[in-house]
Amino acid sequence: EKEAHIGEGFTLTATVLPTNTTNPAIVWSTSDSTIATVVDGKVVAIGVGEATITVATTDGSNLTATCRVVVKPILATSIALDIVEKEAHIGEGFTLTATVLPTNTTNPAIAWSTSDSTIATVVDGKVVAIGEGEATITVATTDGSNLTATCRVVVKSTSVSTDDIELNFVVTTEYKNIMITGAAENSIVRVFTATGALIGEQRTHAGEAHIAVPAQGVYVVYVDNKATKVIVAMGSVNETIKETIDILMKKGEKVGLIEVHLYRPFSSKYFLNVLPKTVKNIAVLDRTKESGGSEPLYLDVVNVIKESERKIKVIGGRYGLSSKDTTPKDINAVFDFLSDKNNF
Repeated sequence: EKEAHIGEGFTLTATVLPTNTTNPAIVWSTSDSTIATVVDGKVVAIGVGEATITVATTDGSNLTATCRVVVKPILATSIALDIVEKEAHIGEGFTLTATVLPTNTTNPAIAWSTSDSTIATVVDGKVVAIGEGEATITVATTDGSNLTATCRVVVKSTSVSTDDIELNFVVTTEYKNIMITGAAENSIVRVFTATGALIGEQRTHAGEAHIAVPAQGVYVVYVDNKATKVIVAMGSVNETIKETIDILMKKGEKVGLIEVHLYRPFSSKYFLNVLPKTVKNIAVLDRTKESGGSEPLYLDVVNVIKESERKIKVIGGRYGLSSKDTTPKDINAVFDFLSDKNNF
């Protein structure tokens, strides 16, 4: 019996008795040439597993002898990353390189993972910063050695102070296209899925960018995170809000909109990821009236802001009750109410 690692070789010696046998010739064979081969007693380990090497007489005596060969893989002894800690801003990306030793490891395949995909994602070592916070990127061997290496990623907001904001942007959708207008020239626009996967990246031309998405759904768009007043709403009123935002931003107003496509379960992480750090005041519009209490979307947003410990004032409002139309004038009034001059 013999143990060997892939690539190793050794020699078996056969002894035939009596020494004066008329025909001392012998023949060698293997039970599985994908695991171990043999030529004139010289054995080479080829693949992981077990094989039986047999030597037999050829004089008609039908005598045999065997050796059980157990071939083991060459396991990794270490794995390391070229970067162990990295700071990045939302939307930025970088690549990690893993080194597995020894270089002749039988199975050099590795697996990547992230501790929080709402903060940073990783695919084949390519990391993208998604939301503010800390996440750990881990690379692991898959050969059974159970070795890992990690990189601590600290994601910071790309927000700027209110005084630095000159103009905001408008995000609209048309079937499977996301369109950005009013952005600064040569701005980098990035579109992510709700789970943090990067869909597309494009620089604006004449303040515009169009990025196609694979299907209808919820996507996160980053264009410098420049908004100071935001309306959160669901349903058809969003089109009216977008029209109003377009008009106000041409006048230099700093306003924005968060559209809620999937209400329950309400995701606080995704909500905070798309809420710019410069926001001071939020108006939440519900198309319902709760007797004796506040409306559901408003309560959810209030709870998220409270748990985040961000100093943002949140007010609630109703629209479209009894099928009443909501006009741009109504939305403009909401933004006016959010203005600092009204202490909101």
